[in-house]
Amino acid sequence: LGENSAQWLIIDHGIQLAGGASAVRGADAPLDELRYIYEHSDSAGIAVLQDVRLLQKLSKDAKAKGVTNLGLSNESFGS
Repeated sequence: LGENSAQWLIIDHGIQLAGGASAVRGADAPLDELRYIYEHSDSAGIAVLQDVRLLQKLSKDAKAKGVTNLGLSNESFGS
């Protein structure tokens, strides 16, 4: 989850080379929207975040809501 940038382009290629797929969405998007994207991504419990600020933002919001895993969950892989 991150902004469309030259840095993200390199990361995106790495994700694809590893057999993954990305869903680019700006880090400034509402956290519930980012969680929705993750929950419907069929991800295997892996999330690539733009930077530590987004990690901290998700963590703080998850703690406030009393949820685990940064509030990122996905039923497809039991996480």
